[in-house]
Amino acid sequence: MADSNSEPKAPETEPESADEPGALITDLMQLVVNMNRVLFHLEKAAKDASINISLTDWILLQTLSSEGPQPMSKAVQKIGMSWQRIYQQCTPLQAAGLLSMTQMDDRSKVLEISPSGKAACANP
Repeated sequence: MADSNSEPKAPETEPESADEPGALITDLMQLVVNMNRVLFHLEKAAKDASINISLTDWILLQTLSSEGPQPMSKAVQKIGMSWQRIYQQCTPLQAAGLLSMTQMDDRSKVLEISPSGKAACANP
């Protein structure tokens, strides 16, 4: 059984060429391994920082950290979630002090990551 404190390891196989029948399976295996690594590091960072953020929270915070403040409408397009889901996601993140939502006009808000939010997503 794998140690829960050790990082998931990549399979010991070489990637196959795209022309070979098993290439898709090999690519899918590599994707799963990489996703497991992200989830492992996210869980570790959350425990280390005593925060509770989901993968989608981390993706939003990482986007704001790397690209700076942006209108919520741009985040909706960039991340590929619905307007309602982004808003539902931002409300607890704002309450936790990880980001701010500033009203621009009657309809638009600008999202900005806080220093605490940057720390939460610093080491995926």
